[in-house]
Amino acid sequence: IMGDVGSFSLQAQVEPRKVEAGGSVAVTAVLRGTGNPPAALRLPERKGVSWLEPETRETIETGEGTVTGTRTFTYLVKMSEPGAIDLGDLSVSFWNPKLKEYQTARAALGQVEVAPGSDPAAVAAAAGSSAASRGVADPFAAIAPARAAAGAYAPPGTPLSDRPWFWALLLGAPAAVVLAQGATSAAGGWKKRRLQHDEAATTRARKALGEARECEQKGDHPGSAAALERAIVAAVEGAAGVRLRALLTRDIGPRLRDAGLPGEDADEVAALIGECEHQRFLPGGGAIDQALCDRVAALLRRLGS
Repeated sequence: IMGDVGSFSLQAQVEPRKVEAGGSVAVTAVLRGTGNPPAALRLPERKGVSWLEPETRETIETGEGTVTGTRTFTYLVKMSEPGAIDLGDLSVSFWNPKLKEYQTARAALGQVEVAPGSDPAAVAAAAGSSAASRGVADPFAAIAPARAAAGAYAPPGTPLSDRPWFWALLLGAPAAVVLAQGATSAAGGWKKRRLQHDEAATTRARKALGEARECEQKGDHPGSAAALERAIVAAVEGAAGVRLRALLTRDIGPRLRDAGLPGEDADEVAALIGECEHQRFLPGGGAIDQALCDRVAALLRRLGS
């Protein structure tokens, strides 16, 4: 078996013995003996110690049927944690054909003093070591260790996008906003139109009352009665939304009560409409009583005109 048969000895040297955390030391190992030297050494594993790939050189001599020589390994070893670090042993195993047994050559590397340096990781490690020496509890001690065996499979939850109600909410929300805005706009438009309608009815009622007084001054008694009737019709339409033109005189009172007008005002509207119609159709036209004009004006004020 090439590289594993022979008789070898191993020596090693470490320089320097004192470094700062984050620095490196050089380890030079010389393997010498009879046979084909092994191509690699077994490296010790230590926390905070990193071994880089070695540089190798060899000297081989042959004579009288034997192979002798040396193989030198030069390692760069990085020290990342402060403290007195024992590097352990380098070793190599081989079969000794003369003794007919497996043997192991070892070289102890000894300790390296690693001082805290400017490397943040090294400073943190030094602080941890100092805290441990003072008996300060490790803040990560309560963290559970990694699981050694797999547990029962827990299937992941269904993504929101795969749930049937997700898209309904996603698409329904904008539609609801549009509908709400439309409803608000429609309500605002209705209120605006209603206000404009009420204002127009009030204007018509006041205008008709003024025309009634002008007609009376001119002696146009039927025209004055017709204008008073128009004033009442406009005021009632603005206050209760009821069109009196479509009602018989006897139906005016009950209809206005149903529309929410006070009973006294509903009866007064019916009475005034009847008197105005009577004045309009008197033979020759009778003079309008001032009290009738005052009653109509008072009714308009109560109805908001």
